[in-house]
Amino acid sequence: HAKQERHDKEVALQHAEQERHDKEVALQHAEQERHDKEVALQHAEQERHDKEVALQHAEQERHDKEVALQHAEQERHDKEVALQHAQLLAARLRELGIDPKTILGTALS
Repeated sequence: HAKQERHDKEVALQHAEQERHDKEVALQHAEQERHDKEVALQHAEQERHDKEVALQHAEQERHDKEVALQHAEQERHDKEVALQHAQLLAARLRELGIDPKTILGTALS
């Protein structure tokens, strides 16, 4: 009877040890899963950040192109105004009996 009791206790102790081991393994798995989720979250955050930076760069590039277009438009306008002024000046010189080509030819000589 004592031998059976000792055997039963030994079996119960083995079961308890197996249960403790199983819980430890489950805890390690849960910790690994938590770690994996944390890493995935960090990767997602990095990807979000990278996309935000790319969006900012694209917005800056769009803005730069818009400014360049405005400058080109201003330059075109300035040339148009200068041409109008030159045409008005040439017309005025002709009214005064002066050939504008003569003045330009003289100025270039």
